[in-house]
Amino acid sequence: MPGCATALCDHYRSYFYVGEALATGGFTGIECASLADATNGSCNLPGRLQMGGANPKTGASGIYYVPTNGSPPFSQG
Repeated sequence: MPGCATALCDHYRSYFYVGEALATGGFTGIECASLADATNGSCNLPGRLQMGGANPKTGASGIYYVPTNGSPPFSQG
């Protein structure tokens, strides 16, 4: 996770992600062909999924990468 060097930081920051996702339009996930692509941040499939916000869509499946900034605002889109 950008801006975090430890698992404790990752878990702590998740609360800020949820707060930002509820207060704004959420985060955009980019569809990935594989978990390896998601781990490397090299996803390039056309699928996009809005995650969070006031009225999140449900029922989507697949592997998605959610790019984030290392400091607020965390969402890149």
